[in-house]
Amino acid sequence: MTLPPRVKAFTQHVLAKGQTTKQYEDEMKRRFIEEPANLKLLIVVSKLLTGFDAPSCTYIYLDNELRDHNLFQAICRTNRLDGDDKDYGHIVDYKELFQKVQSAIAVYTSDELDIDDTDGDDGNVIVKDWLKEGKQKLEEAREALHYLCEPVAQPRQLEQYIRYFCGNAAEAGALEATEPLRISFYKGASTFLRAYADLAQNLSEAG
Repeated sequence: MTLPPRVKAFTQHVLAKGQTTKQYEDEMKRRFIEEPANLKLLIVVSKLLTGFDAPSCTYIYLDNELRDHNLFQAICRTNRLDGDDKDYGHIVDYKELFQKVQSAIAVYTSDELDIDDTDGDDGNVIVKDWLKEGKQKLEEAREALHYLCEPVAQPRQLEQYIRYFCGNAAEAGALEATEPLRISFYKGASTFLRAYADLAQNLSEAG
């Protein structure tokens, strides 16, 4: 039997030698869940809407006509928190399904509905304005950095910042004593940069 060109190309260039399609898909799902840094983008067609849980999944791009239960299940892929860095998920809607999203949420967020295991949470989804949320997150991160640096002595040049975050170089143990300050600064700066990156292309729209 002659394989269609697409199937032949998939078999030759995607599958490893002797690997089945199922083995390939299972491995990709495992990487997406367990090694998100090594698999940042997963493109699927009518797959992984149910029974698939990857807390690190932050963005979902909708480019298919989904509705009702399938639509709700799809957007639920982003609603699991994954540490302090993830407060919510992003839904990029290429099919203008927002009204359908609202209807699906209204129908399927009943307290009596058991969507899937959510570690004690009710699994309900709240649709938020991502620009408003992003702006608030950016402002909070900037304010946190401002308060952290408030005690830095005037004139607040590089020398004063180094002295504040690293201590007096002439004193033994100064670096160890100021380590909590530096850790707070690293975390605060990282949070600020991520918040800015989320809005970088939409700063005007965000106000």
